[in-house]
Amino acid sequence: MGFVIIDFKKRRDRETLSGLVPETVRNVDNFIKSYTPEEDLPPSESECAAIEKELMSTTLHEFDEVAGKLWRAKKDLPGRRSRLVIQLKRREGKLFSRFSDDVAELEDLAATMMEECMNRLEDTEEELKVSLPTSTTSIDSAFDELVKDCAEYIEENFPEGVEGMKAYDDNLPNFDALVEIIETKKNEEYPAANADAIPEKLEKVKERSKIMVQKSMNKAIKAQLLKIEKDMSEDDSLPYLDEEAMGDLKNELIEAAREYAESRIDEDFSNDGEYDSDDSEGEDVEGEVDE
Repeated sequence: MGFVIIDFKKRRDRETLSGLVPETVRNVDNFIKSYTPEEDLPPSESECAAIEKELMSTTLHEFDEVAGKLWRAKKDLPGRRSRLVIQLKRREGKLFSRFSDDVAELEDLAATMMEECMNRLEDTEEELKVSLPTSTTSIDSAFDELVKDCAEYIEENFPEGVEGMKAYDDNLPNFDALVEIIETKKNEEYPAANADAIPEKLEKVKERSKIMVQKSMNKAIKAQLLKIEKDMSEDDSLPYLDEEAMGDLKNELIEAAREYAESRIDEDFSNDGEYDSDDSEGEDVEGEVDE
């Protein structure tokens, strides 16, 4: 009777061990099907691999603990464990398969957003290039505002925002790398370009200032000459000259005044007392200096 009981217990342990493998595999399958990330981001391929590795290790450890108690079926244990290992290996990569579409979509989103940030960088550079030389504050402000705008754009459109993108996976575009590019342009490239642009700009300012001064002086000389001509054309007379001689004297004085004025400006006067009245001031020098 005792041998019968022992045989019965041995058969029961063997049946338990035999059923333990499919039960364990079902538990692994259920974990893979029901796994939910703690954050809004889907797990990356490397994260899925790490989760699966931990799952397989824990599963084998628990199997060994349970199977170790079925000592009456110890001869069956190596074979059953080998079957379990084979089943577990077949499930490697299945967790990532669940999220691969989401991950691909996320990677596309990140790439699109980084492309938009690079486009914004190009726009900022184009605006700066046409304004050089300018103040250091203007350069710093332009790039600081760019970083702020890109960060806000990512925060609004990417799950978990900037930190989510930075921490997610190395395959995603790196926001820190973008910031590093911007900082290099802000602190090195554009300060150097700004310094290079100053000498040429100063020459333009000097030339335009010279033109402005010249035109202002021309205008003043023309206005004064008109006043002189008007004064000389009045009915003043000298008692020792008759009317004709007085007229000749006035004409001679007016002509002398014109000749002197013409020697001081570059514009010609007409014979009837009028002159080129183009008082254009040229380009605005003040705007150049204020930049």
